[in-house]
Amino acid sequence: MSRMMPQYGLVQEDVETMLGEPGCTAFFEQAVVGRDPKRVLSWITSEVFGQLAYRSQRLVGSSLTVPQFTQIIDALSSDAITSGQAKQLLIEFMDGEQRTVDELIAAHGWEVISDDGKLRVISKQLLDTHPKEVARYLKGQTRRLNFFVGKLMQATNGQAKPQNASEIMKELLEARR
Repeated sequence: MSRMMPQYGLVQEDVETMLGEPGCTAFFEQAVVGRDPKRVLSWITSEVFGQLAYRSQRLVGSSLTVPQFTQIIDALSSDAITSGQAKQLLIEFMDGEQRTVDELIAAHGWEVISDDGKLRVISKQLLDTHPKEVARYLKGQTRRLNFFVGKLMQATNGQAKPQNASEIMKELLEARR
């Protein structure tokens, strides 16, 4: 335990959490190679543990492998998928899916839209079709931004990065002042 804290920049509570799940520290140490330890730990202790609890399983007895998990983390880190898509991939792997992350991304049509120009076109169309909501935003109801980000995510089938969607929508809304 004391070795993991300085080596990976973890606190005692993080290590104790992993020690509470059989096989977790070995899983972590295999998965963390070349990756951000905090991100790997966060995904293990929140998403993986959440799925294990939901399924009443242990990590050691689950169908999730380290290579599958690291493919998810790598795809997420490279912005190839959104966090929501990453969570769905985790569920599929824990359900026994054997295809790779790339194969699943292609099968689901989940390529993230990183073309801001395309997102701007869709965003402008959404703003034009919801003039009352635009007016509310411009009158100070800035929480209406969430409405538009949700509409953009819906229009792109979740393929837009939420942060990009929010930034573009805010910029376009503010330009209408």
